[in-house]
Amino acid sequence: MKEKFHIAYDQLYDMYPEDSLTLRFGEYSKSRLGSILVREMREFVYGQEYFMQTIKNTITLFELENKHPLRPDAKYFLLTSFNQMIIKPLVYLSIEKKFELNESDFKQVIEKDITTILTYCNRNKKENLISGHDVLKSVDNLWGELVSTKYELWG
Repeated sequence: MKEKFHIAYDQLYDMYPEDSLTLRFGEYSKSRLGSILVREMREFVYGQEYFMQTIKNTITLFELENKHPLRPDAKYFLLTSFNQMIIKPLVYLSIEKKFELNESDFKQVIEKDITTILTYCNRNKKENLISGHDVLKSVDNLWGELVSTKYELWG
């Protein structure tokens, strides 16, 4: 990986998610409909951020226990894909009252799946550090073992 991309992924990981700016909808909150929208957006963003922090904490703990074996692209790929494909849909449906999301249980699912993926990556990496490609291959190989698949978000 070129150094400039290493730096870019590292910085993107640190500031993800960028959409926290949605909390600044002050003008919209003056109307009844606007205040409902702002409240739901805040709930959505806060829910996402809580579970994304769980991912980051799990990654950090794994790195400390395993002498920092992840490249920034691996961390960013894991964070963004887990957020976009698992966290966002579940938090959204929870806010819409179409899904019962137990925060404590879901937090444990995230920790377990992230640890499972990283452990597999660490055992099977081709180079010194785990890459985004290693994460992608691991998810494919571990599909049936990931606890998050119980939500049946996709087939």
